Amino acid sequence: MKSTRIIVADRHKLVAEGVRSVFDKEEGVEVVDFARGGKEVIKVLRKDKMIDLVIMDVTMPELDGIDTMRVIKMKFPDIKVLIYSALNEIEYINSMRIEGAMGYVLKTDDEEELIIAVSALIHGDEYFSPSVQESVDTGYAHTSKDLKGDYIGLKNREREIITLIAQERTNEEIADELCLSASTVKTHRKKLMVKLNVRSAAGLVKYAMDRGWVS
Repeated sequence: MKSTRIIVADRHKLVAEGVRSVFDKEEGVEVVDFARGGKEVIKVLRKDKMIDLVIMDVTMPELDGIDTMRVIKMKFPDIKVLIYSALNEIEYINSMRIEGAMGYVLKTDDEEELIIAVSALIHGDEYFSPSVQESVDTGYAHTSKDLKGDYIGLKNREREIITLIAQERTNEEIADELCLSASTVKTHRKKLMVKLNVRSAAGLVKYAMDRGWVS
């Protein structure tokens, strides 16, 4: 029986090695490569046509997990993806589900959850750990949004504004840099807070940092 070939993508080598050590004990699965960021994931997938499954974080340099998931779905639709992240907010979980991830496990979960998740994906099933599902249920309790809600698909202009907000720029400074009016920037800021289900500019900053847009 053919082994399931896995690549692990995480900016921290220690985490990636830890994931491999979990599957070293399991029959029928093999971690064959690592990647630090999304661009490396895509490069590996283009080079190795025998990869079956990707385990990756949301927060990665150059190309974050959400954007990487989008590319995988378009370019490598047969590849299964499991998210392994410390981020448990509903917007990240839903973003990954909408983009095509089949599973989501938190880094605080027991390693057994990783094994269960990979087994489920191999058999064509989705798997979201109990702690992930709890986060989703809790998130739904505080928002009218659902799985089809607009958690993703930020426009380039919106990304630019969030990144500049995270760099502590004022509305006027952002307006000057992007050739917009200060009132337009203010409107974008308010709409982004609604779109991302955050309550303040601090929430926008956290979102940019979580996705690796700023350090």
